[in-house]
Amino acid sequence: MPPRSRHSHEEPEPTPSLRILPSSLIEEMIEKSLSNQEGLSLIRIGDGEGVTIAKPLLTESVLGDYIASHFGQISQQDLDRLATLTKQSCLNASIVGVRPDIIGGDFHERWLKLKPNDLINKVKEVFQLRPAEKERLGYEAALRLAILGLEMRKDLIPATTPLASAWCHYDMSASGFLARMIVSQKSVGIISRHTELHNLLSAHDIKTDFYEVPSRYNRRGEGWKQHYPARFNEILDSLRIRFNGQLFLVGAGICGKTYCNRIAELGGIGLDVGSVLDGWLGLNTRPLVMQSKFGADMLPKELTLAYQLERLTKLDEQ
Repeated sequence: MPPRSRHSHEEPEPTPSLRILPSSLIEEMIEKSLSNQEGLSLIRIGDGEGVTIAKPLLTESVLGDYIASHFGQISQQDLDRLATLTKQSCLNASIVGVRPDIIGGDFHERWLKLKPNDLINKVKEVFQLRPAEKERLGYEAALRLAILGLEMRKDLIPATTPLASAWCHYDMSASGFLARMIVSQKSVGIISRHTELHNLLSAHDIKTDFYEVPSRYNRRGEGWKQHYPARFNEILDSLRIRFNGQLFLVGAGICGKTYCNRIAELGGIGLDVGSVLDGWLGLNTRPLVMQSKFGADMLPKELTLAYQLERLTKLDEQ
């Protein structure tokens, strides 16, 4: 049976046509904030954030299990707190990355009660999904996308907030922008599960302030520790000083939106670059993105940080 919903029964208005800014303009906005040492938060909203903000009952077999796949077992109170913080991060963000195929879909809440196959077909009908995603769409994924579409139509993002593509972080990686930025900075903040990034950057004489976060629960290894709420609270407590335009690259899933918000409040530039940090180490954790943006399931070597830093070094020597 479809899960019970905590959404209101009121139908939101259809989403108006929204303009997604090209990633080149997003890069210019980030460069301006870095130059002026002004706080900035760029976050990206996907189905994980949509489900979190919707605050499903954790006793629901589908959505409850999905939340547990991120964090392990948490309380309803903890989920509700994270939902509030994530929504506030959306309201405060300087730039929000969205999926154009989802934000433009006119999905109605009553359709959440459809039988699984009917919901899958309705989501395929309403949203202009990537072909590979459409082909393998299952009930849980369809439900998550439907909830994201509904949440995006509930004043989640102020009308004046610039919008980017949810995949703008890959554009900024492919263009070399992110690598150029970290090389140009005296110190870079990294919030990630990848301690290897700290070692790689240090080997290129790039000073990092590194904040380690655990992996998702469903990717846990031996000695895994929970990210939210315990480690989350520790990191927020440690983000207290004024950052004066310091660049932070954040790859911390749903929790990363709140980190970016806190960094911007303290005068830093918090960029939610997510799985780009995986790609920097040669890890292909988003094959659908690779296929839709680069034409193959494989991760191009040009997206690895070692390749980009070596290329920048050669350019400096010329």
